[in-house]
Amino acid sequence: MTAPNGPILFHSSAGSDTQSSGLGPSTAVYGAGASTTAASAVVTGIDTTGVSVGDLLWVQSSSDRQFSIIASVDSSTQVTCDDVFANTESSRTWAVGGKRATFDNADSRRLFREDAATNFLLETETDQTLTSSINRGPYGTVFPFIMLRGSGDTLKTITTTGNFSALIQAQSNGMVVYNLKFVGSAGNTSYGFTGGIASIIKCQFGDKGASTNFRSAVASSVYAGNVQIRESVMYGQGASVTGGYGLHSTYYAARGVMAYNCFIEDFYYGAYSNTNPFQMTNCIVSNATIGMKGDRYSITPSNCIFHSISSHAIELNSAPSSTYEKLWPLYQSSTYYWGRNIFVDVGGDVFHGDNNTTGPTETELGFHEHLTCYLYNASGFTGITFPSVILTADPFVDAANGDFNLNATNGGGGTLRSTNYTLGG
Repeated sequence: MTAPNGPILFHSSAGSDTQSSGLGPSTAVYGAGASTTAASAVVTGIDTTGVSVGDLLWVQSSSDRQFSIIASVDSSTQVTCDDVFANTESSRTWAVGGKRATFDNADSRRLFREDAATNFLLETETDQTLTSSINRGPYGTVFPFIMLRGSGDTLKTITTTGNFSALIQAQSNGMVVYNLKFVGSAGNTSYGFTGGIASIIKCQFGDKGASTNFRSAVASSVYAGNVQIRESVMYGQGASVTGGYGLHSTYYAARGVMAYNCFIEDFYYGAYSNTNPFQMTNCIVSNATIGMKGDRYSITPSNCIFHSISSHAIELNSAPSSTYEKLWPLYQSSTYYWGRNIFVDVGGDVFHGDNNTTGPTETELGFHEHLTCYLYNASGFTGITFPSVILTADPFVDAANGDFNLNATNGGGGTLRSTNYTLGG
């Protein structure tokens, strides 16, 4: 396959969904005379002025494929593409180069699904609006890996106009989502992202206290799915809104969720795993009813902060039935362990076993010093024993306004800074 010459660009005002392909000459060449032959990769009747191998050709075919990377420029009127076209047609609208305008356009949507290639990078230079989900489905259909990102140093916003998820990846070889912000519509009961194998990096879901937030942010919801999310922020509709998940690993997401350096606020559940592994490292969950809930010992929070949790900070769906299940996190990896977490203003138990049943003890888990937890205005290890350090002062600079840096107060942040195992010190 031919390597693309760069990203496929979108610009909602300066781009065109009728006279541009998104990759090629900066000023697009286009027309209405393209001819294709069924089962052939050759396209004739176009102008190849300024066109190069690795540019993207768009031909508005009546059905099936419309986009393909140019593998060779054969003449001033003909190219050969990486992919074959389905129909024998003439006088078709075509374009090479320039910028596409909108993700929402029916032809542009093909770049996410049917016409996607494993090395496609889709980049928007402006905010985008969706009138329905970008759905990389249906379930059982495998589309190639792609990357979707916003350009520049500021997040580009994707806004949904109704009650639906912005991105749905039913099943595919995966995707990377980078430098984007997802905003819903008032009362939206869906997710910002739901799907299978994906990496979400430096993204934001909603705004603090906004009515346009999704009820839930991210779900790994496909059999064998695995979602990694890093350096991202998630805002929900409020801790009292039931059914709201910051991060959710559903029953079918057999490989679960891994979250690193994320901030999660204003959800009923900060994180929830039905039955699957859920690793959360260096994350903050604030203003939730339940901080993190999971089945047995599939959930492994480490170096995390749980702040302003009205019920239990960490709640187990069921009790472990064997020593193996109690040690499940340690069997996975040396990085999978509970420990060095900070709990501040927790209304229920810090750790709550199902029906007050017995969880693992520090002897069973070992690594006592690594498992130490730090508590302020928090107590309760129902059925579970862990080493703990009781703080006598709030350890944060200004958590109410989102500043979770450690202060220097004795008994608070100063105590954490003086230990060998601190978070953020």
